[in-house]
Amino acid sequence: MANNDLWREHFGENLVRASFLPTTTQEPTRDDFYDSRFGKIDRPGNGFAEMLKNPDPEFLKMAAERDPKLRRELDDAEAAEVAKEFLAKNPRYYASNPNFDAIVSFLGEQYLGNSNEDAADTELALYRAGHWTVENLTSAYQSLLKLGHLEVPKGAVRELTSKEKTAVLSAVRAGDIEGAVIDYVTYAYGGKLPKYSSQREFLAQNSELVGKASVFVFSHTRTDVAPSRWAEFRHRIARIPMLTLPVLESAWDRFCEERAARPASVVTPTEEENKQDESFDFDNLPIEELGRLRALTLREQSRRK
Repeated sequence: MANNDLWREHFGENLVRASFLPTTTQEPTRDDFYDSRFGKIDRPGNGFAEMLKNPDPEFLKMAAERDPKLRRELDDAEAAEVAKEFLAKNPRYYASNPNFDAIVSFLGEQYLGNSNEDAADTELALYRAGHWTVENLTSAYQSLLKLGHLEVPKGAVRELTSKEKTAVLSAVRAGDIEGAVIDYVTYAYGGKLPKYSSQREFLAQNSELVGKASVFVFSHTRTDVAPSRWAEFRHRIARIPMLTLPVLESAWDRFCEERAARPASVVTPTEEENKQDESFDFDNLPIEELGRLRALTLREQSRRK
């Protein structure tokens, strides 16, 4: 069923196609040897005809063992049921063929060791190996969404890919700090910002995204700061309703002044705090491992001073 398998229809393009397993039967007619007193009269062959209309699942499985084509159709139909359950539990998933291919490729690499095979064949192999489950589909969906590798509806915000974050950091290194924030927000909207009547309206409707972009850019302008200080600072600004670069600059200056006024014994991080630094997600990136490695790098830099 290659590009037209049942799962792709429901999960990708959401097309409607009649199943090869009928769900209803026709009412008996006089041509079926109908008797007004007893209803439909059975005769040799009637039972077989009914079986063909509503085949028994066990019979189908037995038949599928001898017919590879039928077996594939059965497996595709059962995989489609898993997909329906996934969609019901993840209503924000954006159904598209690229998203379907991305999820199948992700699971294929994770469980089968391949990601370049035909998507329909990989899906079938995953199902037959027991890996085509709602839990695995949801996990792949969430991981790819955080990595920015899935399409989202027009006007919706997504995570940036690693390549896009690198482009933002290039603007930071070039000294274009405000431009870096704008680039971050633009990438999050898929390369095209919605139209707003004013800057105030834009900030009001995108305060969380602007704050996230500002923190990302601001943190990379101070790469010599120890992770424990960033952790404390991030905790301090967590309740500020709208984070922008000027707000962060002001908050950082005030934070440094207050920290400098504290006794040295209070400022010095303990061994337990240093352990927490190792797992601190420095940039609030979706990839936890990158955050951990960055924290370790900065910690090492602070030790060498």
